[in-house]
Order: sequence, then structure tokens, then C-alpha cells
Amino acid sequence: VFEPGTRYEYSNPAYNGLALIVEQVSKMKWQDFVKKNILDVAGMKTSTITDGPHPETGVAHAYLKRGDKWIEKDYGEEPTFAASGNGGVWSSIEELALYERSLRSAAFLNDTAIQSSRNIRSWKSWMDNTPPFIGWSWFIGKTPDGLKTVGHTGSQGGFLCNYVTVPEKEILFVILCNTPRDVDGYTRFITNWLIKNKWLDEVKP
Repeated sequence: VFEPGTRYEYSNPAYNGLALIVEQVSKMKWQDFVKKNILDVAGMKTSTITDGPHPETGVAHAYLKRGDKWIEKDYGEEPTFAASGNGGVWSSIEELALYERSLRSAAFLNDTAIQSSRNIRSWKSWMDNTPPFIGWSWFIGKTPDGLKTVGHTGSQGGFLCNYVTVPEKEILFVILCNTPRDVDGYTRFITNWLIKNKWLDEVKP
């Protein structure tokens, strides 16, 4: 336990609490709020958000390997899989690109709020040895050649993902896995490929 603004620790329950606040203010169920104000606005027609079993069709299951067998590890096996605020979202690389496009065009919030969310928050009372590296839920980093990155990684059950943007070059890449994989390694590989092929040197049409 520590005072707010002095350290950082990722907390899924904090996102659950945020969902409850949204429900109180909007007078809408969290899942309905996200669908109306984000998925529908972005044109994410095949994406959905649930608080129960996943859709019967059109989605992948997640798996973990136990010995020589693969076991399903998503809704039903993972207690918090569809928890409001930090779970239950189903999407694809194509539709996450629509989400990013909507963020860049300020379709959800005004541009000031979006830019604020994608910059590191500084705290006068900060006491951790590691400098702040997070905005409003976005992780802020740099490519090996010094360009700013904004993204979010996560896992739930057997699913793993990473969502990475390089704002200055208008680049987005997304990694979605339904079995354990070296997501950090994939991220480094893609970043190095972008550098090698000079995508980070100039804006591609």
C-alpha cells in the first residue's frame, strides 16, 4: 500500500472500479456504454464486449499447455475473464486499427484529453526509483532509435496481446495470441523490422 502519486503498480481492480464509476455517471451498463460510445462510433461492427460467455461464433478460444495436452483457458476457466473494466472485449487487428483511427481523429474525446492520456503523467510526490512511464492507462516508451511509443499490453486466461503505436510516424502494430507466446520478443522483432526497412525514418504513404 502506498500514497497515490508516489509509486506505480498495475491494478486490474482499479479498472473494475473505473467501470463502476462510468456506470454511476452515465446511468448505463458498462458494456452498453462501451458499445454505444466506442465500438459503434469507431465502426467496429464485429467487435463486442460481454459480461458472460463469449460469442458462440466468430471468436477464438484461448489455450494453455499442461504436460502434453492443451486445455481451454478463457471464459469458464478464468474467474475474472469477463470482469467489467478489464475483460470481456472481443476484437480483431483490423478493428483495433479502426479504434486507433478514431482516437487520432478525436471521435471519442476531444483532442486535448486524448493527447493528455498519451503523455507521461508527472507527480511531484513521486518516490519510486523507476521514473513515471504511464499516461492515462497508456504505457509510454521509446523505440531503440528514440521515437516515442504509446501502447498497452495484457493477458487474460490464455490470451496475450500488445498494442503499440509510434505516433510521430502514424504507425500501429497489434499482436494478438490465443496461446502463450513471447509477446515482448515479437514486439522487438517488429520494431527492429520497422527500423531495418526505414519505416521509422520516413512517413510511409
